Amino acid sequence: MSGRRINTTSHRNWIVSIFVLLAVFVLFTSVANHLSSASSTTYNTTAANKTSSKDAKAHSLSDSGGTSNVSNTIPTKGLSDSAANTVQSQIGAKLTYVNGSYIIGNDIPVFDKRIPDTVGINAATLNSAGQLSSASALLNSTIYDKTPRSGKVTYKPAGWQQRVVPGNIFGGYLYNRGHLIGYAFVGNLKGFDASENNRTNIMAETSWANQAQGGAQGNGQNYFEGLVRNAVEKGETVKYEVKPLYVGSDKVPSAIEIEAQGSTVRFRALVPNVQPGVNINYATGLASN
Repeated sequence: MSGRRINTTSHRNWIVSIFVLLAVFVLFTSVANHLSSASSTTYNTTAANKTSSKDAKAHSLSDSGGTSNVSNTIPTKGLSDSAANTVQSQIGAKLTYVNGSYIIGNDIPVFDKRIPDTVGINAATLNSAGQLSSASALLNSTIYDKTPRSGKVTYKPAGWQQRVVPGNIFGGYLYNRGHLIGYAFVGNLKGFDASENNRTNIMAETSWANQAQGGAQGNGQNYFEGLVRNAVEKGETVKYEVKPLYVGSDKVPSAIEIEAQGSTVRFRALVPNVQPGVNINYATGLASN
């Protein structure tokens, strides 16, 4: 009987030992799995971060090289001032910098050139140096034209020294054939050539000054024309004047003064004829990046 008790006790101890070993094994496996899972999660997170960083870099590279990137298209105040200061004496009013361009004085137009009494245009003249005077117009929807322009363009205004500019922004070229009175405003005006071949309505204008339409692009001529377009399309009659401002006998205007007055639109603005990242010699039109 005594021997049997000893064997029973040993048997029980053996069973307990097995359970302890099983418990230790389960605990060890659980810890190992947890550590493995944590290690795997850390790796995947790191990989995800690397992917995100790579994608962001690729997106940035794509933006910096495409026309969609407008984050650096607004001229700095220093660049705009470098052009505006050279013609401020011709304006005779305070300039307030706003988004690349300027509000002139109290933003009320003065219209140096007579506005026509009826709907139409008082066209600019071209002097021997190739400089344009101002042009004024009385605009409404009867002479408005939204159809696309067509026809071959051959005219090169004074200072037309075309070059590629950094960033492929606004078409990738420095100069546009900039209208004084935009094509859409007078495209249906009988007897007036609204094309880019009209020597008395086209100047060498930087692509920024011509095309920037507000917001992240800055306030170029297109922005102010948009205000006028909106008014005309609502049925308003608008007084309008555009005046290129030159220094001495320069071939390229340093800035463009634009004024408008309608029922819901009124402004007097100065658009500097500049291009971010480019130095322009206004006397000749030559430029360097």
